[in-house]
Amino acid sequence: MVKGTSGYSYGLGLACFALVVAMAGATQFKVGGGNGWSVPAANAESYNDWAEKMRFQIGDTLGSD
Repeated sequence: MVKGTSGYSYGLGLACFALVVAMAGATQFKVGGGNGWSVPAANAESYNDWAEKMRFQIGDTLGSD
C-alpha cells in the first residue's frame, strides 16, 4: 500500500485521463434526417429499426438540426 497522497494523486490523474479519452470518442448521432425528430411517414424507416443498427456508447448524444 502506498503511503501519503502521491498514490491518490496518481490514481486521480489516471482517472481524469481515462475520462478525457472516453469523452474524445463520443459521437453525435443525427436523428430524423431533414424532418428532425417527428412522426415518420408510413413508408419511412422507424426509429427502432434505425437504433438497432447503431452502437451507442456512454457520452454519445442524439440530436436533430
